[in-house]
Amino acid sequence: MDLRGGDRRVHARAADPDTYELRLSPDREWLAFRHADQYHVIPYRETGHELLVTAETRELPCHRLTEHGGYALAWAADGRSVHWAVGPELHVRETGDWSLIERPSPVKLTVDADVPDGCVALVGGTVITMRGEEVHRQGTVVVRGNRIVAVGQVAVPEDATVIDCSGMTVMPGLIDAHGHIDGGSENGLTPQKQAARFAALAFGVTTNFDPFPSELPSFESTESTQAGLTVGPVPAGSAPARPSTAVRRTSSTSTARSRPTRTPRACWGGRRPWAR
Repeated sequence: MDLRGGDRRVHARAADPDTYELRLSPDREWLAFRHADQYHVIPYRETGHELLVTAETRELPCHRLTEHGGYALAWAADGRSVHWAVGPELHVRETGDWSLIERPSPVKLTVDADVPDGCVALVGGTVITMRGEEVHRQGTVVVRGNRIVAVGQVAVPEDATVIDCSGMTVMPGLIDAHGHIDGGSENGLTPQKQAARFAALAFGVTTNFDPFPSELPSFESTESTQAGLTVGPVPAGSAPARPSTAVRRTSSTSTARSRPTRTPRACWGGRRPWAR
């Protein structure tokens, strides 16, 4: 479309729901895309008609770029190379010879896990231990670092920060066995502060299992929570679901278009803001 939002035209269209993530090179010479979780590239020419994009085309030479999938497909600004990532590695392929495979560049980034220090004592609450029907009225829970060291009618250490839990119930954190609480999209980082995560913690959920995640939000949730960059339940996810004959994307086509240059209670586990 033009700068005023008019003259909208479809330049390329995916042939099926398993073909998506269409990326046109800046010089408009090549079109990279994902098909069945692998990246491919085909030459692109402006003909005035929609180009049907598929890895099974016989009209254009189609070059497969990946063997193990990837994400974050992007072109260099000059259009002479295409880039993507797989785990901690960055891959690049030059447009001159698609058969020439270059060694990926590792991204060596490590961040210390966010382990709280000091001692916290939750005092005066009704403590549910999950040992049968054992319940302590006006009990105490002592946490040192990220470990629960004492539960019940126990002494409060002298160096402990005391939190009065009178009138509250202290219990092990709940596990949500099917929760979708991460915002964002398949590509890119999710917001650092998310209402759904705070709501889950407020209702006592300290571990969240997502049985239908996408790669990047799943990786981001796990690693940023472990590093203390985000607040939320401990994430646990399965492998990402893939489109198949049984489960397919709701959108029937992907297109490439021209466009301008929850009541608070005290809980154990999870990310505890008071234990930072």
